[in-house]
Amino acid sequence: ISTCDLSVSYLEMAGQMVLLGGGLGLTTAPATDSIMGVVRPEQAGAGSAVNDATRQIGGTLGVAVIGSVFSTLYIR
Repeated sequence: ISTCDLSVSYLEMAGQMVLLGGGLGLTTAPATDSIMGVVRPEQAGAGSAVNDATRQIGGTLGVAVIGSVFSTLYIR
């Protein structure tokens, strides 16, 4: 996706998005299962909250780091 420009077709972009979404879908469920599999049933709410918080923090940091890298590359 990072190499796309205005001349890329909708079909090519949609194919890349399907691959990206499929990869995320295939990794999200096992990651959640591994986190929730180690907590006791009475702690399921806390485990779910930790799972959601780590996913949000990871996404935020990922966007910040990638944004900083691309900003640095764009300025040069």
